[in-house]
Amino acid sequence: MSKPDYKTMSEVNLRAYVVQNPDDQEAFYAYVDRVNDDYPNRTPMSPENAVTELQRRMAQENEAGAVSTIPVSIFEQTVSEETISERNTSQ
Repeated sequence: MSKPDYKTMSEVNLRAYVVQNPDDQEAFYAYVDRVNDDYPNRTPMSPENAVTELQRRMAQENEAGAVSTIPVSIFEQTVSEETISERNTSQ
């Protein structure tokens, strides 16, 4: 089976392909490159800071009476130091 042309796929379709094909690293990197190109001024944050920021935003939504559509269990997951160091050494 031939691989799709990632450059011609829409971001939505490319993301769906990556989700359906988690072992296709080439597709994953194509998606990450696309997202990085779309947001060149973004500031990366650690997983811990991301959890803190998302919890802060959820609290603001709750204070405003809005209902969050993000499951709380996502924020309760933790990333081990080993996982973080593995990710840093593989880059």
